[in-house]
Parts: sequence; structure tokens; C-alpha cells
Amino acid sequence: MKIFTYELPTEFIAQRPIQPPEAAKLLITCPDAEIEETTFASLPQHLGSGDLLVFNDTAPNIRQGSGDYQDKIDDQTIFAKKAASVAVPTASLHFTPELISQLRASGKQVEFVTLQVGSSSSLCIESRQKPSSEQFEVSQETLNRLRRWKEAGGRVIAVGTTVVRALESAVRGMSGQTNLFITPRFRFELVGGLITNFHEPQTTHLLLVEAFLGRKRLEEVYQYALQNRFRFLSYGDGMLITI
Repeated sequence: MKIFTYELPTEFIAQRPIQPPEAAKLLITCPDAEIEETTFASLPQHLGSGDLLVFNDTAPNIRQGSGDYQDKIDDQTIFAKKAASVAVPTASLHFTPELISQLRASGKQVEFVTLQVGSSSSLCIESRQKPSSEQFEVSQETLNRLRRWKEAGGRVIAVGTTVVRALESAVRGMSGQTNLFITPRFRFELVGGLITNFHEPQTTHLLLVEAFLGRKRLEEVYQYALQNRFRFLSYGDGMLITI
């Protein structure tokens, strides 16, 4: 398949989140290992003691496109503190208080950053535009903890592409605003894994995911997801990528 122009049948686009949220499918992959299929409920068993999850704590104050009253409920994460984004950090929608408690009980660490999701969330590759700058906040204390975690042999896993952009901007000395554009062959300095949903064809999110997986594995993953009827986009299933 051609990843940037793959055909996404309408029936594969999730119209509502599955309930409970942690029942969503989770595809597990890395550049050089077999693809595994499980659910978000089993995520604690698929992470190691040295794994730390980082979430984005923004909430959308505008929903792009049409929506209804139920979207106002479904389209928020349990971490949302600041209504400053045009879209929800969708990877976080799979996480419930119970799942977070299970992660912490199994020794996993959790941190939070802020990136105000802007128009970059829906930018089309064919436009040949780079994603616009976005406001973000990673406190120096958080950045220091994450650096120490990695230096001690731990792995930092970003929950969502927005967190990747925030962390990789902060570790490069940026603050306040970032125009970082993550594309294939990008060198990750802090992030060692990603939890993300399945994205639309032609969007720049696919370039970021390719930076983790490489083109061949990325196409294999999406082919697997389509063949096994994963649910796509904001309310859909997700994947865990480690590098």
C-alpha cells in the first residue's frame, strides 16, 4: 500500500468512542519486531518498569467540523485542564482513571506537558506547507526529571503526537512557541516511544509516525489495521510504538 494515499473506507472511521475506552484495540509495534494486537486495558502488562508516560493536559474549545452534544462529552480527556486547543489530543481518550491507577500501581510513572493543538492537526501533505507554530509549555522541572529518567536507562513514551512535538522542542531549548516539523530521519533526543491513533491519509501526522517506524513498517502497520478492521481517527483504536 502507499501510506500517504491509502484508501480509508468510511465504515472504518469511528463515529463514537468504544465503551469502556480502554476496550479499544491496541496495536503494538516497533521497527524490527512482529506486530501484536491487544487492547488498551492490557497496556500496563506491555510496558516495562522503566517506562514513563507523558500526557498533554489541554482540552479543545472548538470542535473542527460538525458535532453534537455527545461530542462535547466524548471529545475530552480526563486530563484536560486548559481549554486552548482546536482539537483534542486523541491518544489520551483511551485512558480512564482506572487505567491510570493500574499503570501507577504497576510502577509506571506519569508526567504532563501542554501543547495547544492548532491547525497543524489537520494539515495536508499535498499543501506543501509546514505545520504552523503552536504554543506549548514544558516546565524546567519536568524536563529535568525526564532527562534524568532517560539518562538512568528509562524510556519516555509520548501519549500523542502533540506530546512528541512539545518534548522534542523543549529538549532543543525552545520555549513558548514551537515550529518543529518532525519528518522521516528525525533524530529523537528524548522520546523513545509513542502512543497514537490511526491517522487520515495525506496528513503530516503520518510523517511523524514514519520517523518512528520507517516507511516499510508504517505501511505494514496500516495494512494490518485495515485488514483486521481497526477503527480509525479520533474516536478509533490506537498503537504503541517503541524504538
